Amino acid sequence: MKTDNVQNQQIPNILIVDDDEFNLIVLGEILKRSNYKIHSVTNGILALQASEDIRPDLILLDIMMPEMDGYEVCRRLKESENLSDIPVIFISSLTDSRDIVKALTYGGVDYITKPFNAEVVLARVNTHLKLYQQSRELLKLNAKLKDSQDQLSKFAAHLLIIREEERMKLSTEIHDKIGQILIALKIDMGMWEKKLLFLSENNRSQEIVVNFNMMVDILDNTIKSVRKIMNELKSDDLELLGFIEAAKLFSIEFEIINKINCKIETSISKLELNELQKVALYRILQESLSNIALHAEATSVVISLYIHEQNLVMEIVDNGIGIDISKKTQKDAYGLTAMKERVEILHGKLTITGKPTEGTQVKVEMPYQI
Repeated sequence: MKTDNVQNQQIPNILIVDDDEFNLIVLGEILKRSNYKIHSVTNGILALQASEDIRPDLILLDIMMPEMDGYEVCRRLKESENLSDIPVIFISSLTDSRDIVKALTYGGVDYITKPFNAEVVLARVNTHLKLYQQSRELLKLNAKLKDSQDQLSKFAAHLLIIREEERMKLSTEIHDKIGQILIALKIDMGMWEKKLLFLSENNRSQEIVVNFNMMVDILDNTIKSVRKIMNELKSDDLELLGFIEAAKLFSIEFEIINKINCKIETSISKLELNELQKVALYRILQESLSNIALHAEATSVVISLYIHEQNLVMEIVDNGIGIDISKKTQKDAYGLTAMKERVEILHGKLTITGKPTEGTQVKVEMPYQI
């Protein structure tokens, strides 16, 4: 079993570049002790061609060569998108520290001097091969992680779409069943009210009429509540008018119901948003205003919408009691988790800031191409 594993392991390719045949033979013999695959070339042009053909795991590169020296070879390797990550160890008889620094500046990972010390050569080659292999494994893991994150993001977006579809379905169910029943009941009660008024001749019957009218008022309020719930579940305004106009209408309704001054400030006349962006922003607006009404004790809210550095920004600022960011329970009261999910799917950023007695700011930023 161990033999199979060893055979299945990829043996590293090492490219040796030196115009001196003797140096090629010496280095080749040293490296054969570790059973590496050795490839040798005698000039810079052949080195670049061989690098493209065999894609070595490491290059041992002589500095002093005719026509194209090692520095130029390394520079071209590092400029290549396909070859730039290959570790290069310079080999040279030059021992001046300036030469070593220059080699490292050109992209070399190490420097070996001639004459060669077999133990030093093997130690440095082994070290940089391991580092290179670990780097490649890390890149693979990062690619897998990114792929997983992309899949999770798509799945989360899919869940949000399903959630919105469920909202629409529920809104339709309420409209088609409960709403119609309530309207029919109101019509029937209107007819009975006329009969009661026609038949009323004494105080007792008048009391019945008064109580009946109270029931009609309760029914009216129930119908308004059902309509409000339907609007929160499914905004026809959002679909028909777009985000800005729907937000304006929602802010007006919020102001009337909650007696909190609500103003929208924007110089944007029209926003080109896809369905996911449009719904996400609208739900965040709903959630924020709802929490302001419940928790903020505010008297005014300002909603700002603008473009900044290719980002669409929405800020919702109230003048209420503020929140203590250090207390998680208060952050949760602002529906942070749900809003954060929506913003992350849009590759955006959500920031909630505030101080006790100084109000709260909810800020959404997401990429937007004009």
